[in-house]
Amino acid sequence: MAAPAQGHRFSSEERRILLTTPGIGQGVIDRIEQAGVQSVRQLHELGIDAVVDRICDGVGNLAWRNRKRALARALAAIRATDTAVLRHHQQSAHSR
Repeated sequence: MAAPAQGHRFSSEERRILLTTPGIGQGVIDRIEQAGVQSVRQLHELGIDAVVDRICDGVGNLAWRNRKRALARALAAIRATDTAVLRHHQQSAHSR
């Protein structure tokens, strides 16, 4: 797989959350980006199974299927963070 094009990368906040998830390191993020996934939103929309299948096809190795649970945990963590940020913004707007 080729390296992702410049600008086709997870945001620094998404990358930070992904890297704090057990089972996801920089190599996993690189592979996801190489598979054409540019954001957590896109990862969620495509679905973990489809992205993992795309990576397995690209590297010719089914071992990537072991990353599904870690990716699901990362998506859940990001959704929780997004929800907390949204609540904070809503509370700030109401207190003005």
